[in-house]
Amino acid sequence: MKIAIVHGEHTELARKRFSTIIDKVRSRGSEIVEVDLEVALGEQIVARSLFGSESLFVVEEVRKLSKKDVEWLVENIEGLEGNLLAYGKGTVAASLLRPFGKKAKIEKFDIPKLVFKFLGMIYPGNSGEVIRVLHDIVRHEAVEFVFAMMASLLRDLYWVRVSPSSIPYPSWRVARLESQAGKFEDGQIERIIGRLADIDMKVKTSSANLLQELDLLIISELE
Repeated sequence: MKIAIVHGEHTELARKRFSTIIDKVRSRGSEIVEVDLEVALGEQIVARSLFGSESLFVVEEVRKLSKKDVEWLVENIEGLEGNLLAYGKGTVAASLLRPFGKKAKIEKFDIPKLVFKFLGMIYPGNSGEVIRVLHDIVRHEAVEFVFAMMASLLRDLYWVRVSPSSIPYPSWRVARLESQAGKFEDGQIERIIGRLADIDMKVKTSSANLLQELDLLIISELE
């Protein structure tokens, strides 16, 4: 048996890779078996092997595999039929991947540093630079992905402004968000969140251009 684990903060690319592997295996005629995490993994793999067909066992969230399941898998991998593909939403901690050792092929999809730079630049008085970097990013990344990252940032900026003690991030990240949030006028973050929601609806229900809509939002709110 071969094991592959796909994860990373760039969830769009990681999920796409995960789905692509499944589609390729299915196109070759192999059976796709979704692992029931309520049942011991060993029981499911052994039961399928009795049919003599090579199956792809799919785990939707690798973090939900029990320690016992991982140990069994690593110990018995050489004699097992089929293959196993696991997905991890976001970056999976190294401590959870370490037990697999070299017996698993691990693919990690990181968010480009330029995207983090772009997010840190979003504040009033910086519209020109924000638009320039945005257009650099969308040469290689889907604008929908950038939109989702912006929405997540604005949510965090609002959260850190109303309840900083409840946000579950490291102190250095909270401090950075507080500094960025402090550059906005009262009510401005909420207004931008509302406009992002309007843009999302507009793009989904009409032929509106998402990049153009973001340009207009940035020019009007961050000028």
